[in-house]
Amino acid sequence: MITHDRWQRIKEILHSAQDLPSKERADFLNRVCGTDKTMLREVESLLIADAGNEDFLNEPAYEFVAGMLADEASEFSAGQRIGRYTILSSLGAGGMGQIYLARDTALGRKIALKLISPEFSSDLGRVRRFEQEARAASALNHPNVCVIYEIGITETGRHFISMEYIQGITLRDQLARGILTPVEALRVAIQVSAALSSAHAVGIVHRDIKPENIMVRPDGYVKVVDFGIAKLTEILSEPEHLTQVYTGSEKLTGTVKYMSPEQLREAQVDERTDIWSLGIVLYEMLTGSTPFEARSLNDMIAKILRSEPCELRFPDELPIRFREIVSKTLEKNRDERYQTATKLAADLNLLLREKEQ
Repeated sequence: MITHDRWQRIKEILHSAQDLPSKERADFLNRVCGTDKTMLREVESLLIADAGNEDFLNEPAYEFVAGMLADEASEFSAGQRIGRYTILSSLGAGGMGQIYLARDTALGRKIALKLISPEFSSDLGRVRRFEQEARAASALNHPNVCVIYEIGITETGRHFISMEYIQGITLRDQLARGILTPVEALRVAIQVSAALSSAHAVGIVHRDIKPENIMVRPDGYVKVVDFGIAKLTEILSEPEHLTQVYTGSEKLTGTVKYMSPEQLREAQVDERTDIWSLGIVLYEMLTGSTPFEARSLNDMIAKILRSEPCELRFPDELPIRFREIVSKTLEKNRDERYQTATKLAADLNLLLREKEQ
């Protein structure tokens, strides 16, 4: 029996493999599937089936397989139209809605289509937060930030976001196969730092940096996604943002193990909050765990809020300078933390150049 989570993973890998030249697929599949030979065989069999599928509604064969899975609950099925978008498959679901792989019939490209759940369509607060994700991201113009193409409403009143379809896997999925090498971790962290630097420059704090919100393409290129709980720290230059971006009141939002002490205290956040969260992710890439693991949520919060420095346990072979950088991102007093993502990126880049020599 293929579980829902496993099927989502299969589809992610399959979509990425389909968009690669045939000669590059084998290396890609071996890399992303790792020691999971069953996963490798499942994806390979679907690729073979798709290659020989000429007339099943002109849709990939794996869509037929998906339809037979009892636990694959999708509101829309392959072939259905939403405006100018044709649904290809489900990519998954989040707390506020579903995400589909679709084709933009006007431009002839694959996109990711995110629709707010029907039960939230009449909830003004949730709709505003849903649109905030798109407007926050669309205020940015950076290659390491997911591109937003359109914000719209269907004929039935459903709000949707059309965005770049990223061919790759989440950093969480990559970490599920094992920790990264120091060079791999540096390359990811540098790109995330660059994306954050761009966001911070226009007054946007992401507030939810974690492996689930970092996409890694097969070529190693990184994209930061999900600005759903982003916070404006300054007024953006265009007056329209005053009404289009909903900042809301300060409240506890995000994933606790990646939250900074100031977030947990519900204090004002700034770019140093994102630097803390990236520090947690960087530590996790190197060690396979976060530094504040605990038996309960309350114990985890207490560990983060304690005044004494956290105990960081790095691999023995990790250079001292690398340890110092990670430790500085995780200073509980944010005045002692890296003050800008730009400075963090500069130090990470310098370290990467030293290691690549």
